[in-house]
Amino acid sequence: MNRACQLVGTRHIQALIMFFSAAVAFCTRTNMSVAIVAMTKPREGQTHFDWDSSRTSLVLSSFFWGYVVMNIPAGQLAQRFGPKRFLAMSVLVSSLFDLLMPACATYGDVYGVCAARVVQGLAQGFLLTACYELLSKWAPPRERSRMVAFFLAGE
Repeated sequence: MNRACQLVGTRHIQALIMFFSAAVAFCTRTNMSVAIVAMTKPREGQTHFDWDSSRTSLVLSSFFWGYVVMNIPAGQLAQRFGPKRFLAMSVLVSSLFDLLMPACATYGDVYGVCAARVVQGLAQGFLLTACYELLSKWAPPRERSRMVAFFLAGE
């Protein structure tokens, strides 16, 4: 029993949580690439959005506007205030706006979707920096690269 406790420690559970956080973030980041095809393709009896290629490109790129802006400040904030809250907030806010995406598209058209995607990008800007900060504190030096590889496999 004592040997089993040594094999699976808190750091391993933490790495598993980071893996699933990265996987959820990846899904919320990329699902619009698939959904936008169905959203813009006219079908009989279904609502579709009449967005041209420049508008769909705008929607697909808007995530990265927020993502790029937040990376450096997110690292500083995670170092100063602790990364756990930022990791949880990143996944929660990104997932919430993913759930709100149909309403944003219906009521806000392309600009509502772009705004939601920018917020998702801002939120996910915290994900990698929070995970790296956690691993720098929790992972033993001999296991650190393995744990980083494991959590990045979720992305």
